[in-house]
Amino acid sequence: MESRFDRFNYYVRELALTLNQLCLIEVVVVMFFSYMAYDLLEWYKGIMTIDKFNAVAYWAAISGLVATIFTAVKSINDTHKSNNK
Repeated sequence: MESRFDRFNYYVRELALTLNQLCLIEVVVVMFFSYMAYDLLEWYKGIMTIDKFNAVAYWAAISGLVATIFTAVKSINDTHKSNNK
C-alpha cells in the first residue's frame, strides 16, 4: 500500500528530474550570484572617490564575472546535453 510519504517522494523526485532537465536551478543560481557580484561592484564604485578608485581592479572584476557566466553557461549546456542523450 502506497503512503502519502511515498507519493510525496515520487512527486518531488519527478519535479527534481524535470528541473534538472531544464537546468532551471543552475540558471537561477548563476543569475543570482551574477546579480550579487554586479551589485557589490556597483557599491564599490559608488563609495570610491575619483582619486582612490582603481579602474583596473574594477574592470578586472567585471571581466572575471563575465568569464564566470560564460563558464557556467557552458557547464549548463554540457549538463543539458548529457541529460538528453
